[in-house]
Amino acid sequence: MLTDKKKAFGDVVRETAAKVGRSAPAIVQVLLEQYCPQGLHACEQEGVDGYLRNGLAAAVRTIIKDKGGHGPQADFSEIEETFGRNIVEIVKRLQSDAHFVPSVGEHLPIRELMGDLSLLDEARKFKRQKGIETIEEANRLDQLYEALCV
Repeated sequence: MLTDKKKAFGDVVRETAAKVGRSAPAIVQVLLEQYCPQGLHACEQEGVDGYLRNGLAAAVRTIIKDKGGHGPQADFSEIEETFGRNIVEIVKRLQSDAHFVPSVGEHLPIRELMGDLSLLDEARKFKRQKGIETIEEANRLDQLYEALCV
C-alpha cells in the first residue's frame, strides 16, 4: 500500500516537473496548492508552512534526482551511440541522474547537461564547491572533537 502511494507521489512530482520545470520550490508550490490547500493554509496560520515546504522540497529533490529508471537517461544506448562506451561508463557511475545548476535554479538531467557543456561546467563547479564546504565543515568538527577529547 505505502509503496503504491510513494510511486503515485513520484509520478505526480515528475508530471508537475514536466509542466513547471525541475525547481523543487516551484513543484512544491503547485503540489501544495493543488493537493492540500487547506493544510497549507493551516500551516501558514500557525507559522510553520516553511517546515512543510522544506520537508516536501527534500522529498521532491530526491525524486527528481532519482536514478531508479525514471530518470531521463534510463536507456544508455542512445548515449553510447552519440558519445561512445567510455562516456556511458562514466554516466553509469554517477550517483544522480540530475545535478543542480545555479543559473537555472534547478536540477538538470545528465543528458541535458551533456548537450550543453556550459551547464555541465556550472553543475560540476557547484558540486565541487559544495564538496569543499563539506570537507571544511568536517575539518572544523575534527577540531572540535580533538579539543573536547583533551
